[in-house]
Amino acid sequence: DMLFSYSHIDYKGLAPFPIDYFHYSHLSRNRFTILLQQSLTPCLITVSTYLLILCNLTNFPMTKIEFNPIGVLLSPYKQKFAIPRQPNLVKAGKAIVNLSSEFTDANSIRGIEQFSHLWLVFLFHGVAEQGWSPTVQPPRLGGKERVGVFASRSPFRPNPIGISVVENLGHSTNSGVTSIEVGGIDLLDGTPILDIKPYIPYADSISDALGGYAKEQPDNSLSVLFTPSAEEQL
Repeated sequence: DMLFSYSHIDYKGLAPFPIDYFHYSHLSRNRFTILLQQSLTPCLITVSTYLLILCNLTNFPMTKIEFNPIGVLLSPYKQKFAIPRQPNLVKAGKAIVNLSSEFTDANSIRGIEQFSHLWLVFLFHGVAEQGWSPTVQPPRLGGKERVGVFASRSPFRPNPIGISVVENLGHSTNSGVTSIEVGGIDLLDGTPILDIKPYIPYADSISDALGGYAKEQPDNSLSVLFTPSAEEQL
C-alpha cells in the first residue's frame, strides 16, 4: 500500500478530522464524527485503511447519483426486436456516437485511435420505465428457467445501465460535432451513451473465464429462401 500522512481529511462535507481506523472503525457515523473532531493527533494511514474506514461507517445513507449522457448513438436498429442479443454477433451492424457539445473538444478523444475496440457504457432507455424483477428468464435458457437479475444481462435492471464492446472504426469532427463510428453494435437507435472506455485485451479478455449458461456463442447463421419471382428481380 501507498502511505499518506494526513493530519486532517474532509469527508462528505463534515468538518475536517484526523483518522485512526483501529480505534474508531466500529462506531456509528455520528459517533465517529464526534470523536474524530475532538482528536488533534495526526496519524499515518494506508490507502486500504482509508477505504476500510469509509466502508465501516454504519448507518450511512445511500446517495442518489445522477449522470448526464456524454452523447447519443445513431443506430440502424430502430426497434428492440431487431437488435442482436450481444455485441459483435453481427459484424455489419454499424453506428455513430455523436458526442454532446460539452465534449466536442478533440482532446477528449485524443489517442482513441490506438484502440481497435471500445467499451460503451449506456442507458437502456427503451425499457428504463418498465421496472425490474429479482429474477429473469434469459433467452439462452429458452425463456423457461429463471435466474437472478444480477446473473443475467437483462435490460430490466434496478439501474438500467449496460456495457457493450464495439469495434472502433474511426472518428471525425464536422460542423462542430465530434463523432465516433463503431461496429458490431447491439444497441437501439437513440441510446444515451454515459461513457466510453478503451478495450484493453490483457485485462478485459480472460481466456479461462466460465460463461455459465451462455458459454457458447449462438449460431447466427440463417438460411434465406427466395421465391422464383424474387430471384428474377435479383
